[in-house]
Amino acid sequence: MKEITQAFVLAAGLGKRLRPLTDELPKPLIPIFQKPLITFALDHLIGAGVSRFVVNTHRLPELFQDFFSQNSYSGKSVTLVHEQDLLETGGGIKNVESFLGNEPFIAYSGDILSDVDLEPLIENHFRAQNH
Repeated sequence: MKEITQAFVLAAGLGKRLRPLTDELPKPLIPIFQKPLITFALDHLIGAGVSRFVVNTHRLPELFQDFFSQNSYSGKSVTLVHEQDLLETGGGIKNVESFLGNEPFIAYSGDILSDVDLEPLIENHFRAQNH
């Protein structure tokens, strides 16, 4: 089976709905079971074959830089791309286009908990020749 080996992880939101928890931390870095929320997304994607991440940031980007200080997570490459102005999902994807190249990628929210099986999505992508 073909794999999608890169993901764009959205982490640039303001986290308004979780205030006051997000007053000092971006939502993807809020600890859940002593782990930043974004790690659940990254682990899920690694389980689906992703080995390279591009993560957008906006508010408090230095906290993401601290967390990903080695530009990696679990031995996988992480590239942080700061958005001076919030670009939303489509603008965020356009903004990281040069980092993703022409290879397929998964766009995934960095502030969710999910165990949805990504394999059928990936299989359907290649079966439909959407690449």
